[in-house]
Amino acid sequence: MTSATSPADTPDTVRPRDSPSPTAGWYLLAVSRLSSRDDRRVRTGELADRLAISSASATEMAGPR
Repeated sequence: MTSATSPADTPDTVRPRDSPSPTAGWYLLAVSRLSSRDDRRVRTGELADRLAISSASATEMAGPR
């Protein structure tokens, strides 16, 4: 007899609540693409320009959680 386990029971499984929001995903993708050019830190102003958002929004999303 086998026992049924859910994906949440597996330690290596990422649960949906641990996943970034769609908005955070766009930020992460933009940071990845900007930093891959020359392996450097991305300024929030560059991030804001790339995503066509305000600098304040980029700073808020990049800040500590």
